[in-house]
Amino acid sequence: MPKSKKHKKHLDRLSKLLIAGIIVLSFLFIGSVMLLLNYGRFNSASSNQDSVSSHISGSFSRSNKADNRQQRSAKKKTAVKNVSADVANQNVQQGLPLALTIMQSTKALPGEQIDFNLLGSDNTKKLYACFVNPAPIQQFNDIVNYGSQSGVLQHGDAGTSADGQVQTPKPGDSYTIDQADVQLSDRDGGNYVFTVAFKYHANSDSPRTVPLKITCQKIDGKIASIEQNGQFSY
Repeated sequence: MPKSKKHKKHLDRLSKLLIAGIIVLSFLFIGSVMLLLNYGRFNSASSNQDSVSSHISGSFSRSNKADNRQQRSAKKKTAVKNVSADVANQNVQQGLPLALTIMQSTKALPGEQIDFNLLGSDNTKKLYACFVNPAPIQQFNDIVNYGSQSGVLQHGDAGTSADGQVQTPKPGDSYTIDQADVQLSDRDGGNYVFTVAFKYHANSDSPRTVPLKITCQKIDGKIASIEQNGQFSY
């Protein structure tokens, strides 16, 4: 074979190898570009997702802080402030003579239910200014009222001598307070508790004294109950 033919074949092989190399490099270059583009898009999406997450987290945190502030504000608004013992004491001082007035105006008798519907609007308003409800006045009536329907109580059997009779107030007769020594005895829990040495009389009778225990609510100082706290003295 002539040398020129051999040389030509050798050039053809080099050309083919060169072309093949160029093709391979082209594919590698295109692949690299595509990888870079995909990586860029992934980073961008990841960054956007992080931004959205951060925004949501920030919004959630702000929302929680706002809710906490609202809850604290609501607690402050619903916090109950009790009145002082002086307010409750004043209600006792005003409530006792009012209870006697109601006994008189309703013509109440001991042990019988008071008809509070007989009260006028003025006394009803005064009642609820000093008392939680009418129940303590009923309790007070059953303790201090010693009246009778006829104004006379018969001791012993009927037909005995006049010595067995005791004069009493009649329904509607007036009662007078001679002395009411009010002392705060307990302030624990939700109430103020007062002891009262209650000295009083009806009409022109001799005074009598009964110890009372009067409970007032701390929330408003109003009288919630009246109990007898010892024996009568005459």
